[in-house]
Parts: sequence; C-alpha cells; structure tokens
Amino acid sequence: MKSESKSVKRIYGFGITLIVLAIILYAVFITEPFSSQTGADMRPFSDSWSASNGITWRLDDASTKSLNGAELRKRLPDDLGDEDCFCFSSRNVCVIVRIDDDVIYSYSGEENLTGLGYGNAYHMVGLCASDAGKYIRLQISPLYNNSIHGRLRDAWICPAEDYLHGKLKRGFVSAFVSVMIMLLGLFMVLVYIGVPDKENMPFNLLALGCLCLIMGIWLLADSNVPQLYTGYLYLWRYIGRTLVFLAQYSFICFLVSLTAAKRDLYKHTAFWIAVIELAVLIAARYFAGIDMTKSFPVMIYVMAALLIILSLVIVFDNVIYCRSNGLMIYLRKFYIGFAGLAVCIVSDILLFVFKSNRSDTNGDLTRCGIVFFVIYALYVFSGWWSKDRASIERDRIVNRTLQYALAPESPDECIKSMLGYMGKELKASRVCIFEEHGSGRFRGSYEWYREDLVSDGTDMLYLPYEGFLDELYKSYLSNEKKLIISNTEEFKSVHPALYNLLKSSGIKSLVGGPLENSGRLTGFLVLLDIPESDQEAASEVISLLTYFVTQLIAQREEQKHLKYYSYNDPRSGVQNRRAYKEFIDEGLDKASAFGYVSCRIRDFTEISNSQGYEAGDHVLADTAACLAEVFGNENVYRLGGGEFAAFGFESDEAFFDSDMARAGKLISDKGINALVGGVYCTYGTMNMNSVIKRSRELTAAG
Repeated sequence: MKSESKSVKRIYGFGITLIVLAIILYAVFITEPFSSQTGADMRPFSDSWSASNGITWRLDDASTKSLNGAELRKRLPDDLGDEDCFCFSSRNVCVIVRIDDDVIYSYSGEENLTGLGYGNAYHMVGLCASDAGKYIRLQISPLYNNSIHGRLRDAWICPAEDYLHGKLKRGFVSAFVSVMIMLLGLFMVLVYIGVPDKENMPFNLLALGCLCLIMGIWLLADSNVPQLYTGYLYLWRYIGRTLVFLAQYSFICFLVSLTAAKRDLYKHTAFWIAVIELAVLIAARYFAGIDMTKSFPVMIYVMAALLIILSLVIVFDNVIYCRSNGLMIYLRKFYIGFAGLAVCIVSDILLFVFKSNRSDTNGDLTRCGIVFFVIYALYVFSGWWSKDRASIERDRIVNRTLQYALAPESPDECIKSMLGYMGKELKASRVCIFEEHGSGRFRGSYEWYREDLVSDGTDMLYLPYEGFLDELYKSYLSNEKKLIISNTEEFKSVHPALYNLLKSSGIKSLVGGPLENSGRLTGFLVLLDIPESDQEAASEVISLLTYFVTQLIAQREEQKHLKYYSYNDPRSGVQNRRAYKEFIDEGLDKASAFGYVSCRIRDFTEISNSQGYEAGDHVLADTAACLAEVFGNENVYRLGGGEFAAFGFESDEAFFDSDMARAGKLISDKGINALVGGVYCTYGTMNMNSVIKRSRELTAAG
C-alpha cells in the first residue's frame, strides 16, 4: 500500500513537470517570435522557377543531379520593398544569385574537417524596390565531384528578420527537446556527483547523464537552430559528424550497469569500436578523399548495426548469467524502454532514407524516444533514491536502538530504552510488548507512551491468541512477513472481533511483528498510530529488531532464574541467607516497628540422617510453609540447617505475639518439633544484632 502511494507521488511529480514544460512552451509560442503577427509579410517563392532547358521547377524539388547545370530564373514581385530579401536554404551546393545579368550574391563551401560539405546553410540576399519586376537567376553546382544530392530549399520573399523568426518557429520544438535532453543529462551528472552511495545505484547514472548530454548536443546541432543564430556553420558541422560516435560508449556503460555480471569487457569493446569508427571516418576523409557527406551515413549504419549486435550479446549474456545463478533479471525493467527507443531511432532512419523531400530537421522521433526513456529511467532512479534514503534512516534508527540493546544495564532497562527511542523516532503514540502468559493468553509486559498521553494499563491487559493474535500472525505471514494495519476500518467486515478490540482501544493504525524463540511465538511488539508515511519504515525496523528484543527477554528470564536460585533456598522454597542479609542491610526499615521471629527445628540433623534427606526436605518445606502462611513468603528466610527467620510488620506487639503463636501451632500440627520465639521492636532498632541475639535466646528458652 505504501509502495503504491510512493509510485503515485512520483507519477504526480513527473506530471507536474510536464505541465510546467507545457506552460513554458505555451508562453513562448504566444510571444515573439511565435506570435501570429510574426511572418505576416512572408511570401512563398519556391514555385514556378523556369530552367534554361525549358522545364518548370519547384525549387524544393531541384537538385544538382536533376538540373544538370541548368540555370533557374523567376520574376520578382512588383511590390518589392527595400526591406525585402530573397531568403532560402541550401545543402552542400555552390550558389550564384543574379538580378538580370548582375551577380549580387555567391556562396561556396570551404574545405573543413568533414570535407567540402557544409550541411544546411541559410541565405538572406538583400533586395530593393528598384529590383521589382526584374528576373532573379539561380545557378547551383556541386561542391565536389560526383556530388548529386546538393539542393536548394524553402525560398521566400520577406524581411530577413521574419525569415529568421520563421525558421526558429519551425525548428523550435526540435531544438527545445534537444536542450531538454541536455538539461536532463546535466541534472543526472550533478545528481551522480552529489549521491554518496554510488555503488548501490540501480544503474550507472553518470553514463546515462553523459549519453543524454552527447545526444542532446548532437540533436541540437541537427535542428540547425544553432547554425542559424550563431553563424558558426562549420563548428556545428564538426559536432554533428563526430560527437554521435562517442554516445555508443556511454550507452554500453549504462546497459552493462543494468546487468548482474557487469562485465567490463563490453565497455572496452564499445570504447574501441567508437575509436575505430572515428578513425575510419577521418582516414577516409584525408587519405581516401571521401567527403563525410558520403561516408558519414554509411558509418552511422555500421555504428547502429554494431551497437544493436553488442547490446543483444549483453542482454543474452545477462539472461544466461542470471538463470545459472538464480538471480532476478533486473534488466527486464528496461526492455520496453529499449524497444521503444529502438523503434523511434529505426523509424527516423527509415524516414531519412526514403523521404523524397527532406526537411531541415531530422530525428524528432528519436528526440521523443530519448526523453521518454530518460524520464522512465529517472522514475526508476527516484524509486531507488527514496528507498535508499529510507534505508539510511532505517539503519540509523536500528543502529541507535541496538546501542540501547547492548547497553550495560539490565535487560528490563534496555527494553524500556529501546521502546522509548523507537516510539519517538517512528512517531508512534504507544509502543507495547505482549508476552505469552499461559492458557492461550498474552499479557502486556512493557508500554511506552507519548508525553501528552497517559498509560492505558497495558500491563493489566490480556489478549487472547485465538481470534486476535492468531489473526495478526496470519496477516503478518500473508503480507511478506509485515504486519501493517494502516486503517482499522479495513478489518471491520473481515475480522469483527479484532476490529472491535482495536476500535475500543482507540487504535487507528498498527505496525507490529512477532517475537519468536526457536520457532515458537512468544510475544508481539506493536507500535500504534504511526503516520502512514512512516509505517513501511517502521515495519522494516521492527523486522530487524524483534530478534534482539526476544534475546533481551530471554536474558531477563534467565536473570530471574539466576536471581531466584541465588536468593531462594531450593529445599524449603523460601529465601536464603544471602537474601536475609541483603534485606537486613538494605531493605529493612529499622526506624519503624517490626517483629523478628526465630525458628529452629529440633534434631533436624538426626531426622535427615535417620529418615533420609527426602524426609528432612519435607520437614523443611512444611516448616517454611507454616511460617509463610502467617508472615508471607517474602518475609521468611532459611538461614541454614533447620533454622529459619521471619519478619512481621504488625501494627501492635499483641498482634505480633498472636501471629507468632499461630505459626508455632501450625508447625506443631504438622508433627514437627520446632522452637519459635521472637522480639517485637515497637520503635525499631539501632542494633539489629542485639535483636537477633535476644530472639534466639527466647527461642532456646522456649
């Protein structure tokens, strides 16, 4: 129930994040340069271009291959203004623009790291009102030999500012998503740096963060927005042609971190594959003279194929390893995410290959796939994060509680200290322990309650096993050994007796665990009215501490037995000389009235020798029982042999004498020949030895 609550909270968190992003997008689109007024003066100018060979072309359909050197011409509008420009984009072609016979603009690529290709370039050729009605002529030629894919695209007559705004508007979503991927990557890198428990992360967050940073920058370059606004055409060209190969190493590092074996071999393989691919690409450029415009798509397909093969090898190796070692295949959590991401990437590749008229921006499906995959990965990570934080807090509480358990105090005091600390840390209203008391009942033995509450008499409360504790125990076993009752109303129809008892006690929620000794249920530890957010943690704490509580109870019982044998005489059943001395020294109030009784069995040694020790034990037990009946078992002591002492706390000497006489008669009625005498100290005594001596004298005289 608690895990579902955490999942819902995380879903709400991501939902709110998406809503915030949607609001940002909406705010951007209703402002410049996305307002409806922006671009109102833009006039399309791509249709009806006449070639020198007599064919009419749409500019977007013309390429260096189809034109085959032919020149294009078109008449400019009659209402041309001084702010208007002839705006268009080109891809890997040399361009010459003429008005009638005058060259007003020319552009050709410069040799660079990638070759002569420059990708997409944006041109804004200034016009004036005097050019109205004249013919504008375009001549395009290949950048290098055998270049057949160069083309012009998307021509407009408009102010340069409007053209820039229009291009930004068309590429904004792609650029925005790319930046968002970069920010997600940066966020993950920062989180990785700040998390101390790196070894127990569910996956390599640093690798995923670097992957997002690399892919975000690469996809941003592909959106052409940076080229348009920075003017650094070749810088972004270099980024677009090289950076993507580094992503495969980060991806494999991330994938390996999801496996059980975590083999470094795959990381090394991915690294050298990336290095070799880049080396081949650059070698082909400088030593074979192959422009990257041609070699880059081929190398991308090779990279994708090798990446898929290596990923499948890692996945199958992980499945085999997990099955052979009986481990859970954690990677399964990401199967759907990987599959969805792969579908998006393959779809983008197919669109790129088979789309006849390519746009300025590609990879939108890949962008969306990466975003959703990363969001899912962060969802998984947030689940681990919350569990890790809860685990750290749980360990802190457990460790501190164990310090109380191991303190050099009596088991009783240790248990009380443990309950107090647990109650305060876990925000419980009460913490109770019920122990087996025989006859199928469990009695409350310990209780801690909040300062603003009062005791509810737990020590006087007996709980039946049948119909109550057995139901709690069944609930504990059926719920993965967790006893969490978040709301007592849930038991109203299921267990009416349990519900009535909890309700009558004012208990709203309960978290507990059984105390078991050698597989036998000996008690229950319960925490009452814990906030729902802390119930799961409380259950884990209880599961870790019940063993120690059980051991402390066992120590307590052992100490009770040791104390009993240390202070009680096994032959007579009353307390022994050691207890007698401690009572006189520490327990007896010598300033108040009390009576001291001496009792000696005549010829006790002879009875034991002649009739046997068993007969002697019977005489001792009967004498002790008679004295205990009159003076109370806690006030009778056997001092050794056949000698006993007893204390009477009557309010008057006459009552004391009467009790002493009754004790003597009870002993005599048992057929035991014993002497009984005593002294009553009306005002207490300053000299206990004189009291004992006088009592013995009276006994001997009797």
